[in-house]
Amino acid sequence: MQGKLTPPNVERPLPAYSGADPYIFVCYALDDTARVYAEITRLKDHGFNVWYDDGIAPGFTWRDEVALALTQCKVFVYFITPRSVSSAHCLKEVNFCLSTERRILSVHLEQTELPVGLELSLSDMQAIIRNDHSDQAYQQKLADGLKSLLPAMVEPIDVPGQQAHTHEESIAILPLVNRSNDPDNEYLCDGISEELIGALPSVDELKVASQVSSFAFKDQNIDVGLMGEKLKVEHILSGSVQKAGNRVRIHVLLSRVADGSSVWLNRYSRELDDIFKPQEDVARQVVDALKLELVADQHEQLVDAGTKNVQADEEFLDGVHAARTGTRSSLNRAVINLQRAAQLDPDHTRVHWWLYFCYWRLIGVGLPRQEREPKAADALDKAKAAGFVPPVPWIKATRDLFPDTRPDQRSLALEACKKIRQPDPEWRLFE
Repeated sequence: MQGKLTPPNVERPLPAYSGADPYIFVCYALDDTARVYAEITRLKDHGFNVWYDDGIAPGFTWRDEVALALTQCKVFVYFITPRSVSSAHCLKEVNFCLSTERRILSVHLEQTELPVGLELSLSDMQAIIRNDHSDQAYQQKLADGLKSLLPAMVEPIDVPGQQAHTHEESIAILPLVNRSNDPDNEYLCDGISEELIGALPSVDELKVASQVSSFAFKDQNIDVGLMGEKLKVEHILSGSVQKAGNRVRIHVLLSRVADGSSVWLNRYSRELDDIFKPQEDVARQVVDALKLELVADQHEQLVDAGTKNVQADEEFLDGVHAARTGTRSSLNRAVINLQRAAQLDPDHTRVHWWLYFCYWRLIGVGLPRQEREPKAADALDKAKAAGFVPPVPWIKATRDLFPDTRPDQRSLALEACKKIRQPDPEWRLFE
């Protein structure tokens, strides 16, 4: 797939940012290139790091490059014109950011009538109307808006007697490749990878690339060094799963990004009834290979699948995989899988969250609200009562289900403070 092509006689103002500091992703229409390039230059002059579509790295498709840049950006700037609101590329980028909870700043370069759906999606986001301000006032307002959205860069404070911070290891866990003859076994490959991504961030001094970033490389035959550069990690965990009947073979490889060498390779052959053990073994071997230390409660169990019931876990993983496909038929299929998982293990708290998600998405694809809204609300209440840690704030989930309600600001602030005091690796989308 090709991305935007620079129009003739329009010179690119600067290379797209590729470092480890916070950066802005700029979204614009091809026909607005000359005008937006001037905006990009001013943003750079104000000291902001800017990523925009200035060409695709070797070995990457346009979709992979953009998806990766979107998942790692701190602010998404959407330059709105009549051309950009009708651009398929722009709308895909906006929808991706909305689904992954990126911070969005809309800049209306021209008076533009937004499509109803887009207007609703952006209604709670910051916006700047270019024609309402003089040049100087507009540039200042844009800079101030971006500074308010970007994470503060705080210099570390030297404390006498404090030990220097040790080196933090980093890893990306790629989706395991399905080597089975049955493509329906894809759910098991993705599920094992996601369990490892969910477990390893709890290990001190280990940074783990998010599931969204790692899964951008699904089915991509790309050099380890290039993947490591894009994901900003030092190690890559890859592998494959082959399921035949009730037997599962898992191959895993830990590679060092710097030179592409193998740190370790292992193969597991297990009955499906014993699927939890290889996941735990892989997680522990990563910890051992990177010479990291576990805290007391991690010595017994590092990977928590949410259930000890293998059949419930299978139904759950199959349901999540179907839910992420996002079509009406796949969401209905996911509900069936998740309901079976709940019957097999009523204490499987993650099931309730995903049931909520499916009912909410089914409303979004046009099925009657009056039938699914109570079911979604009930599943949400059960997940909350069970102590589940959601990937978004509870108030955000409630408002998604009941869009006419306004969040209680005090409750929202208290929930944010709680997360600051008790950081949780599962709360990944809200940096």
